[in-house]
Amino acid sequence: MGDMLTTIRSTGGDLVDNAALFDIYRGKQIPENKKSTAFSITFRAADRTLTVNEVDKLMEKIMSEVTSSFKGSVRG
Repeated sequence: MGDMLTTIRSTGGDLVDNAALFDIYRGKQIPENKKSTAFSITFRAADRTLTVNEVDKLMEKIMSEVTSSFKGSVRG
């Protein structure tokens, strides 16, 4: 999970204040040899208040990078 956290932090850049893994799940709803991971990400800019649009775009970028780098998918 360290590699995923590194990817999250590097993709988010200076606006990622903190990122942490808080859950790993394997169960009936998850295909065999797969796992579901959940991360908490805190965004912050020292010089301004971030807008919802900025954070949404950054989340899309992070999710895209994580899913392509680790051959994953976002559950919906």
